[in-house]
Amino acid sequence: MTQTKGEQTQKALELAIRRITTGRVRKVKPERKLSIAAVAEEAGVSTATIHNRYPEIADKVRQLLNKDARQQRDEKSQALKEEKSKRKELLDENRLLRQQMAELVSRNATLEAELDHLRALVESKNIAHISPKKPGK
Repeated sequence: MTQTKGEQTQKALELAIRRITTGRVRKVKPERKLSIAAVAEEAGVSTATIHNRYPEIADKVRQLLNKDARQQRDEKSQALKEEKSKRKELLDENRLLRQQMAELVSRNATLEAELDHLRALVESKNIAHISPKKPGK
C-alpha cells in the first residue's frame, strides 16, 4: 500500500520531531532545539506548510515545548529548594560557630587576666621562691 504525498510529509514531520528530541538531527545544526521552524527545516518543508496543512504537528511541537518548560521549571524549583536547605544549614552552622567564638574570646580574656596576675606575682620582690623537697632527702 503506497502512501500519499500528504501521508509521507506527515511521517517525515513526525520523524523530524523524533530526531530533534533525541538529538539525532540530520541537517546542518545538530544541537538545534525543538521548534516548528526546526521541524520544518529537518523535514524539508516550510513552516507555513506545518501551520496550514498539519496543525496537529504544530500542536504536538507546542505540547512538547510546554512539557520541556514544565520539566525545566520543576528541576529549577527542586534545585532552589536544595540550595535553600543548604543555606539554612550553613546559617545554623555559622550561628553556632559565632557563639563558640564568643565563648572562646571570653575564656581567652579570662586566661590573659590570670596570666597577667601570675606574672605580677612572679616579678614581685616580696615573693620567695621555695623549691619543693624531693622525696628521700
